Amino acid sequence: MSATFAALAEALAEVGRHCYERGWALGTSGNFSAVVRTEPLTLAITTSGIDKGLLEPKHIVEIDDQQRVTRGSGTPSAETTLHLAIVRARRAGAVLHTHSIWSTILSEAAIDGGVTIEAYEMLKGLGGVRTHEHRERLPVIENTQDWTAAAPEIETMLQKHPETHGFLIRRHGLYTWGKDLAEAKRHIEILEFLFEAMGRKRGLAWQAAANAPAEAVLAAYAPEIDKLKARGGYVTADIIDVTSATPNLETMLAKFSTEHWHDEDEVRFIIRGRGLFHIHPREDAGPVIAIEVEAGDLIRVPRGTWHWFDLCGDRDIRAIRLFQDKAGWTPHYTESGVDKGFQPLCLGPTYIPLR
Repeated sequence: MSATFAALAEALAEVGRHCYERGWALGTSGNFSAVVRTEPLTLAITTSGIDKGLLEPKHIVEIDDQQRVTRGSGTPSAETTLHLAIVRARRAGAVLHTHSIWSTILSEAAIDGGVTIEAYEMLKGLGGVRTHEHRERLPVIENTQDWTAAAPEIETMLQKHPETHGFLIRRHGLYTWGKDLAEAKRHIEILEFLFEAMGRKRGLAWQAAANAPAEAVLAAYAPEIDKLKARGGYVTADIIDVTSATPNLETMLAKFSTEHWHDEDEVRFIIRGRGLFHIHPREDAGPVIAIEVEAGDLIRVPRGTWHWFDLCGDRDIRAIRLFQDKAGWTPHYTESGVDKGFQPLCLGPTYIPLR
């Protein structure tokens, strides 16, 4: 091995173990690369299927711009195409990819094509950022098993967002890069810190919103509510709060638990408690589907959808509702009687094992 490749292999192995120790690349997840030379383009990159906690220099191979192995042994990462696309589009010296819990959660929760981070002091750790007032926008792309086909889309996305320091793959993880491996490692540390800060803040917001005044809850979630309004044409939002002590509870629940449909979407963001939406495809086109919702879940039942709703056994739920027109939320009952044949079953954070 050349001295340059040997040094990069050692450094990449160290970064991989560091990410494993921090919980950002557990098991065989994640992949890491660094540019050995630019002319012709050559990368040092992790091989596929290696536990990152056990990563060693021997698990790094050198490849050319056609993904052919020129040094070492093993199969390059399945996402090698992405590394090459990022290096070309960003002229990066290193590319790092992690699968942390927080990046996975935030990528799944993103509803407008990206995750926005602003006003955090730690943003100043990103290359070229000099103030906490910086607004970092990380695009979120959909996951796929064919990154070779998706690579042109990634390059186009990076060209459209020249200011971003990374991007997220939904329910998958983070990609970031730097002019060299040291900068890329710093970007991983900064972004993973910010993801955890945002994720924990969101969790605290759910806890605080459980019993806070309705006005305070709507104010706390105003940015998310505004995004949903813009996306779905909703014009107003309120809080529905139901407990076992709610007056005339049985009468209220009877309206919810009888199959019906609305002239507009039914949108709910759950901030406390649990409930069960039963979705019934029209004219018996398919089986009834039960969807259990709990704190942190967002559900949209499209207008015209036959459905009904039941509380779980604790009879407690609090949610933000969004409306295009409150008059359009008037229920139209189907009188099919299908709902009478179903007993609500809330499983909670468990499952029924197959035998």
